[in-house]
Amino acid sequence: MLIAHFFDLVPLWLLFIGTILAMILFIEFGFRLGRNAQANFKKAQTSQVRGIMGAGLGLLAFMLAFTFSTAQSHFEARVQNLAEEARIARIAFMQADLLEEPRRSQVKQLLRDYVHLHSRDFKLEGSGIDQQLAELLQKSEHIQNRLWSLAVKSNL
Repeated sequence: MLIAHFFDLVPLWLLFIGTILAMILFIEFGFRLGRNAQANFKKAQTSQVRGIMGAGLGLLAFMLAFTFSTAQSHFEARVQNLAEEARIARIAFMQADLLEEPRRSQVKQLLRDYVHLHSRDFKLEGSGIDQQLAELLQKSEHIQNRLWSLAVKSNL
């Protein structure tokens, strides 16, 4: 069963803007905290603080790059899987012409239903996500089983 994570539900542009805003907020917070503690300020500490801040920002940049790379590869895999499923459905639809007429119409209608089922937009909100996905999988398996039984009957 597929499980949707929080970051799958958040648009990528919103995640990017939120990360930038959080980074700016923490830098500003650190600046103000450091300015309040300026009573103990020494010049020797300045270079250490700058080095630590540079290392922290470098690490943050690395983590952002890694995160966005992972998100991009996840998105590309989803698009590639969708294109592969569409290609397979198109080939199955064309191969349905090889069947005799009563089964040909049934198979084509089942394939249309399958494609329509997978092309619907689901509003994945709250706790109903698992139930909606389970329902989608159950309907898909039912259509696939009916297609398989029609294919087996055709070969007999």
